[in-house]
Amino acid sequence: MMGSRRTACALIAASALAVAAGVVEVLRPPFRPAAPRAERGPLSPASPMASPGEASPPHPLAGPGEISPTEGPENPSGRARRISPGPDSAGPDGDRPPDDSAKASAPDPAPLPGGSHLYVGWERLDAALRLLHDPTASWAEAAAKAAQLERSEDVARKRGTIVGRLETVDARAIAGWAYAWDEPGTDVWVEVHIDGRPFTLVHPEGARPAFVEADPTNPRARRAWAIATPPELLDGDKHWVDAFAFRTGDGRRFRLADSPRELGGQSWPRAEVQWVDEHIVYGWAVDPDDPKAPVTVDLVVDGELTARLTTAGPGANAEVFARAQALSPERRVTIEGDALTVEPHRSLLVGNRPIDAAVDEVVTTGPGLVIEGPAYLTKFHRVGPDAHAFLHAVPPDRPIRGAGFVQVLVSKKDGTLRREAARSPYLVNGGNRLPYGGVAFVNEVQVSGWVVDDDALPAPIAVDVYIDGEYFGRVRSDQRFAALPNSVPLPGPDYAWIFKPPPRYVDGKAHTIQVFAVNEPRGVNPELRGSPVTFVGRRNSPPVGWVDRLDFDLAAGWAYDPDADHAPIDVQVWIDDALFATVRAADTRQDLVPIVSAEAEHGWHVAMPPGLRDGKHHTVRVLAVNVPEGPPGELARSPVELNAQEPWLGISVDDSHPAGVRVTGVLPASPAEAAGIRADDVIVSFDATEGKVDVAAFVAWVKTKEVGERVVLRLLRPEAGEIEVVATVGARPS
Repeated sequence: MMGSRRTACALIAASALAVAAGVVEVLRPPFRPAAPRAERGPLSPASPMASPGEASPPHPLAGPGEISPTEGPENPSGRARRISPGPDSAGPDGDRPPDDSAKASAPDPAPLPGGSHLYVGWERLDAALRLLHDPTASWAEAAAKAAQLERSEDVARKRGTIVGRLETVDARAIAGWAYAWDEPGTDVWVEVHIDGRPFTLVHPEGARPAFVEADPTNPRARRAWAIATPPELLDGDKHWVDAFAFRTGDGRRFRLADSPRELGGQSWPRAEVQWVDEHIVYGWAVDPDDPKAPVTVDLVVDGELTARLTTAGPGANAEVFARAQALSPERRVTIEGDALTVEPHRSLLVGNRPIDAAVDEVVTTGPGLVIEGPAYLTKFHRVGPDAHAFLHAVPPDRPIRGAGFVQVLVSKKDGTLRREAARSPYLVNGGNRLPYGGVAFVNEVQVSGWVVDDDALPAPIAVDVYIDGEYFGRVRSDQRFAALPNSVPLPGPDYAWIFKPPPRYVDGKAHTIQVFAVNEPRGVNPELRGSPVTFVGRRNSPPVGWVDRLDFDLAAGWAYDPDADHAPIDVQVWIDDALFATVRAADTRQDLVPIVSAEAEHGWHVAMPPGLRDGKHHTVRVLAVNVPEGPPGELARSPVELNAQEPWLGISVDDSHPAGVRVTGVLPASPAEAAGIRADDVIVSFDATEGKVDVAAFVAWVKTKEVGERVVLRLLRPEAGEIEVVATVGARPS
């Protein structure tokens, strides 16, 4: 059972989605070394902004009288209300000058079977995971496949959106860029929000120097925007700046990448454990607020404080590294091979065979960097000038050889803002297993999450909660989390912890919450995934929710806004960018209690119109109306495609030709065959692209096309040289 639990938790933890009112995170059981904890903040799903308007006519796909009404004091007529011309999701993860390749963003979250509270984003790795089940496949193939899927999904998702980035938020300026991805010359605006409320509009028409130099005539080269930072954001408290882009005359809003961003308040120290053995504990730490200031490093061995160090600054890094090498000489090996894979923690695979002689670490899983020729692997590395190296020489009279885990906690020089370093706790030997869990929801109503300890099961354990660095109390993890057993193999659902922030913290200021699992039996108490997290009371929190079902007959799920004071909120269902229905989320959902809210009346359902069965492609989106104002939040698992037609040419390709993408096969009766494309043709350009094309770029490009669209391909044919063909994109057969 332990093996299956580890597998399930690893999948959950691979890519958790931070949600509007807090963070949904899951901590897998540890391996050696423990996985780095990602920096987390109060993120929310990309969503358009909307404002109330006049009543709208029935949706064109609805039959007579089939609009699902919204009943309540705000809409006594029960008619569907038009909120905005049509929503869409935010676009990019990045934008670079034309000679650079785009980096793919994370995909939309996918549900776990039977669970509507655990949010993950691992669907894009599904093909890679299936590939790994093939004993002849290598990690390099899986990595390439996963990267290809990421890029494809990223490009396809940008179609029809406004892309952009909130690049700068500091004491002087708030700045970024935005443009319509399909039509860069289209006029767009950016709406800046501060602490969840609209602040100002700005027109992106400034120069973007890197793009002007690379492609001065491209409209996107002049789509930068900036405003002066308002003085009220410089009060020393933590604030959030958000940015949404929209076209002139179009009410849809698109959240920019890297939005929202924090400004003000203190930053948490950052640190990483690089190496632990019987001789040393070595790593780095830094205080982002004062990079030259010393950082306090506490070493905890199996729950006991063993040493407290103070870093000496970047100027001592070379000396610290030399001492570490002298105390624990590195073991260097040279391995000759055609396919060497360096894993994230410097363990090694040759083909599919793990080689662990180079480092004293277990071989981790996951795609890594593929190199050819000899590989030189070291235990640890010299710390760069932007951080402070730390070193603890293990005294002979206090060995850690027999210890289970070494935990590293770092804090500012005054001892405040204490947190766990990345790759901590660090496994030294077996024995007591670490508890694992995560923070689920954080708002002014309640803070909740879950935790379990395999050494204590089936009994629950507890968590220690700290607010602003001060101990708040110990909370038993024995509340119900109905969806948990569907995702983590556990004997039951009663492993949630919940507490209500005291009234003194609901003051409109930013406060930091940390949650540590209490190990049983006594040992290292690890910080949970999603911790630390910032909590702000009396500021607008975006709504959260989930689409549990959406098909031709019914759409259903739940939605909740902590700002609504326990009252149900409205949910909008959009079909093909037109509002179909607005309904009140007031259905009884006992599975939401108590992990999401104290009351169960936050479910919703809508009967879908018969027009969806016309055989055409339809996109359905579900948004929760923000209370008291602000952009509605798109629910997790929205949008849903019905009768989706996937663009298709009917060829298989690879990267084996130096000039471009080689066609390895053409399916009979496919669009490619109709266009005259043959096996062994080499695609050197599509739609007049410049530079060498590859499989990932080609697949991504095909995904951006519409069924029936004509595309131009330039081919290199062995017997005829370069030729040009025109193909009509078809729909992939079901």
